[in-house]
Amino acid sequence: VSSVQQFFTSFGISTAVYVAVLLVWSVVFRRSFPEFFAPKLYADDPCAAKHISSVWRTIVHTIRCPDEALLQLYGGIDALHYLRFLKYSGVFFAALAAVCLPLLVPINYSGVNKYKPSGDPEAASGMDTRSVANVEVREPTLWGHLNQVFIVTAGTMNS
Repeated sequence: VSSVQQFFTSFGISTAVYVAVLLVWSVVFRRSFPEFFAPKLYADDPCAAKHISSVWRTIVHTIRCPDEALLQLYGGIDALHYLRFLKYSGVFFAALAAVCLPLLVPINYSGVNKYKPSGDPEAASGMDTRSVANVEVREPTLWGHLNQVFIVTAGTMNS
């Protein structure tokens, strides 16, 4: 069995367990104790009834809602800072993935270590063919990795 098959088998089992736990939590606990799991609203919000009906509507509402309304709605500066951190982290990591993945995945996949004989300890196989482990030490494509390090560092420092 290859490491790719092992990875996808493990991923499938983990996803099934996650979905099962999420369903049990959503169906049993949220309906049994609605006063505990409902968001604590501290202000009258005309759209509050819309966004507490499901988790996804709450997330979308929180992303679209202005900071002043979130501050009044959830009742504290700590909640506002946490929600802003989550919002900006999602945007930041999505932007980094959009910039880095189109360059790094082809570089890693075209590395030369996967073409070594299977008995060689440096030969890449399975998921290693898509990581930097597949790129030789002195290969010119490592400049792409260095370029992405500078882009990520500049993006982190400027955000």
